[in-house]
Amino acid sequence: MQTAVVISINGKSEAVVGLIDHAKEEAALTVNVLQHVLGINVFMLTGDNVRTANAVARDVGIKATNVVADVLPSEKILFIKRLRQEGERVAMVGDGVNDSPALAEADVGIAIGSGTQIAHEAAGIVLVNSKLTDLLVAIDLSRTIYGRIRLNFYWALGKSDQSPPTKPTNHVLPNLLMLGYNSLAIPVAAGIFYPLTHTALPPYVAAFAMALSSISVLVSSLSLNSYKPPTFGEKKYGRDARKGQFGLDSLVYKASSGRQFNVSIQCDAMQNNKPCCCQPETCECFPCEEHGNVDTEKSSQIDSSNFPGCQDQWGKTCKCDPCRCVGCSSCNSKSS
Repeated sequence: MQTAVVISINGKSEAVVGLIDHAKEEAALTVNVLQHVLGINVFMLTGDNVRTANAVARDVGIKATNVVADVLPSEKILFIKRLRQEGERVAMVGDGVNDSPALAEADVGIAIGSGTQIAHEAAGIVLVNSKLTDLLVAIDLSRTIYGRIRLNFYWALGKSDQSPPTKPTNHVLPNLLMLGYNSLAIPVAAGIFYPLTHTALPPYVAAFAMALSSISVLVSSLSLNSYKPPTFGEKKYGRDARKGQFGLDSLVYKASSGRQFNVSIQCDAMQNNKPCCCQPETCECFPCEEHGNVDTEKSSQIDSSNFPGCQDQWGKTCKCDPCRCVGCSSCNSKSS
């Protein structure tokens, strides 16, 4: 999908130049890992026209129903507010001045390193290397750190969300550790065994135990120095998933935990030229006519349920001028 630019000299058209937006090389990889591995719903918010936005979304693997095009910076904020009102946690990735209000509104704003300074100021995270795959590293590292914090609290307080093992012979030590260092040590220091031994805990032993508690948490935190970012293995490019359009068909993603994921843009059935075998509510195949994930490149309207300018979708009066929302009852009532 190209935008035509006519070059005129002295009022006479001399040439027509076609301009096209190309997504970053790692955009398709990042989007598909977010959707298929991390389970994150990806939307595209852009001020570009609908046809261009859908063409780029098709190339990187974003569903047409998740494309919100032809929006102003203020409307990006409205869309993010709507997602948050629905109980979603929103992370916004952007690099321009137009993105900075939305970056500030989101729960987590993520700016591209090569973007504008105002975007850096509005965001909470800056991808210094300007690589979209660093977004996956940031998410993986954040989850790893949060998991380590939880482990330290479990160790200190004795809280565990694990169910009792059915075979204690293989899990005795881990579950004893999960009882919590302080949860066991505090009663001892308080003299729980004094009626039996008639001996108080010596102060130097209590001091050593307290130091050991701090050291254990410190060592646990320092183990994050061994963190290894996720890696991307074999990537297969082809035309199967896009009916002739060249792009990413499958990839291998290996998380920092060592777990490996084989990501396919389409399910096995569709890759074998058979109907999609996914459940309608979980289907991520693209394009998939069975479940409505189709190319809407020729569409002249965006999804009215996504367009943030239509207050009618939120039970309020539509504020579009002119109205661009499909089936808008507010405007219908005005015209009638």
